[in-house]
Amino acid sequence: MDKEAQNGTFQPSPEQIKFIEAYLDLDNNKPITEISKDTGVPRRTIYNWFEKEDFINWLNSKKNEILAKSLIARYLTAIRKAMAGDFSYSKLLFEMEKEYMPAISHNISIKVTEIVITHVIEVINKFIEDDNLKRKIGEELTRINLN
Repeated sequence: MDKEAQNGTFQPSPEQIKFIEAYLDLDNNKPITEISKDTGVPRRTIYNWFEKEDFINWLNSKKNEILAKSLIARYLTAIRKAMAGDFSYSKLLFEMEKEYMPAISHNISIKVTEIVITHVIEVINKFIEDDNLKRKIGEELTRINLN
């Protein structure tokens, strides 16, 4: 392991940053070979990076940043679909809250959905500090619940 990895101060190269931007682009589902051509980074170099723990840790932190930024949107989408009667999204919401029990009935009642929404609001309050944004999300959740 190199000194940067030991100190936890991994600094990606400009090529690694360029690669990650293309690799994690949600609108671009290209294979590594094509990303290699687009970025000018040799394919073998990219595969070598994937063998380095510090690079993988950095890549995973970038993935987690993207997931964290989309958390509210993912919850709202799941709630809308669950409210529309799609049981798989009701199940997903329970799984996200680590409360899914396989024995639960497919006939999820409105009361159960309200409990899920309550948990979502708790998560929102935990991770979002902007009171105006919290209010807007609360209004959207209320609108979804009423429809």
